[in-house]
Amino acid sequence: MIFSQLLYIFQSEHYDRNRFLQFAYSHLNWFNLQKRGKIDWTLRAKILIFLSLVLFIVDFYYFVYRDLHSDISMIFSLHYQNILDYAFIFFFVLNIILVFAFIPFHIIIADYLLSPLLSFQKKKILNNAKKLLQNIRKKNPQFISIGITGSYGKTTIKTILQSLLSEKYTVFLVPGNINTDLGIANYVLQNTTEIEQSDIILLEMGAFCIGEIKSICEFIQPDYSFLTAIGNQHLERFGSHENIKKAKFEIVEATTQKAFLNISDTTIKNYHEEFQKNKKDTLPKTLEIMLVNGDIKNNTTLQNIEYLPDFSGISFEYKYNSKYIQCKTKLIADHIVSSLYFCLHIAETLELSEENITTGIQKLDHVPHRLEVIHNKQTGVTVIDDSYNGNLNGFISGLKTLKRANGRKIVLTPGIVELGNDAKSTHEKLAKLYPQYIDVLLVILNTNTEYMLECIGNNHNMIIKTYKTAFEAHADLANILRKGDTIVFQNDLSDNY
Repeated sequence: MIFSQLLYIFQSEHYDRNRFLQFAYSHLNWFNLQKRGKIDWTLRAKILIFLSLVLFIVDFYYFVYRDLHSDISMIFSLHYQNILDYAFIFFFVLNIILVFAFIPFHIIIADYLLSPLLSFQKKKILNNAKKLLQNIRKKNPQFISIGITGSYGKTTIKTILQSLLSEKYTVFLVPGNINTDLGIANYVLQNTTEIEQSDIILLEMGAFCIGEIKSICEFIQPDYSFLTAIGNQHLERFGSHENIKKAKFEIVEATTQKAFLNISDTTIKNYHEEFQKNKKDTLPKTLEIMLVNGDIKNNTTLQNIEYLPDFSGISFEYKYNSKYIQCKTKLIADHIVSSLYFCLHIAETLELSEENITTGIQKLDHVPHRLEVIHNKQTGVTVIDDSYNGNLNGFISGLKTLKRANGRKIVLTPGIVELGNDAKSTHEKLAKLYPQYIDVLLVILNTNTEYMLECIGNNHNMIIKTYKTAFEAHADLANILRKGDTIVFQNDLSDNY
């Protein structure tokens, strides 16, 4: 059904009307848009499809059906001897085409009609979530909320914190795919009992524009926060780098006790002084901003970092309470050690023991689709699934990790999206990096990757193969891969790209 296919894209675009219309009229195969995902039949989606169908029926009746019988009889009575006869047929058919071509606007108009109700309902849900958490804090003054945001690295930090803190506390975790104000508020209200029985609520906060993180913070009221990184992810939606910085720092402004800032990220390092100067009169008096340099080079707190064979993990020593303790994780990338170091700064504040730390780190498992190692014993191929990674720094980390492989090093990628004006420069950087790290590059074609391939040119020793779709690429892997290969899947695009 055309309506459900288009509504699926509207939902995939997070109900961004302009982006939806651009996609709809640049991808006219409206019968076949839902390929890799499925529509989430929320109440909003159900009402939207009902309203848009009503609008379509009204238009069809008014412009087509109302005069259908008289038009058809007139068509058969025409002698087609003059231009007016043909003009009549043309405009009759044109009416039918226009009514169907207007379907995306039926969905947009339905969304406009629904928006007052959505705004009222959203405000009610956010207020209820805020009251619930306030009541929990009254009953349990030791209750802690921890928020995480950043252009990337949120899920990794959240996973590490959960594993560490769960050794001492009962942690309520909000899943990573729930990171908007309404999504988090609904999830909180649906899990009241579990939150009341927990010591800590831990969540990540996503955003596409200024004000969205602030909206989450208003009812979550984070005691502690982590700002992981600021990059050009979703620059196309944010509109500018300045907007991204302001949006991400909203979590710092709302934190009541300690905000941990990763100043190994250049943008955070350069922006935090300006932020503190501009916001000094509005920041909570109790807030302490902790600047953490997660760069593992020349870091005396981390010693003897060792990469274990066959991508089986990393071991290192961490200085805690003036004593080095031995730690080991099955996670494999350099940035994992940096992320662990970043997270461990809350360990002393929340009085974790050495055993809590070593056990929590050892229990860490691969985050699905984020440098997740999969050994295929039958084929002898190692897969490193990094398909949920969509930023340049993550791509670079994946390439550095892949470099440790013994056999052929292969990357499959569709590039990076939503970079706005940074798209060309980012893919130009990738074009320079790939020949340094890999033997085989498998590329899913789009505007960005075509530019990247142009930049790569012919001056390299890589094998390059291109595909029109991800389906085509995956189907061909059996012909590409051989025993001893290691392949990294870098990013995976949804149907709205």
